Amino acid sequence: MGKQEYIEKTKPRIRFLIDNFFQGSQQAFADAAKISKASVSQYVNGTNTPGNITAGKIASVCHVEPLWVMGFDVPMTAQESPTDTEPAYTDQEKWIIHQYRGLSETGKEMILSLLRMLEEKNTEK
Repeated sequence: MGKQEYIEKTKPRIRFLIDNFFQGSQQAFADAAKISKASVSQYVNGTNTPGNITAGKIASVCHVEPLWVMGFDVPMTAQESPTDTEPAYTDQEKWIIHQYRGLSETGKEMILSLLRMLEEKNTEK
């Protein structure tokens, strides 16, 4: 695969991470990953792709695979080994876990309370 093909895959992935983990803020994304805002702009605009070290920084902050950040055809996150009774987490489930981990203790309690209420409603049916 040529550089342009990696750019075309990397561009929407970086945009996805910025939109979903940093409320669309390229500056917050750059600050969290400890990379320059100019580099982030290049990735989003499709003029460059992150190298190994930068992809590692981004991956670490967003809990995704570095090779996925770089445009390779690999899963977004490391695949957990599914058991016979439980399938591997979907990307959406992993995103929910990531968001939950970033909440304050009060926020976590609110989410748990909501889930308990929903669980009760489901068992009533």
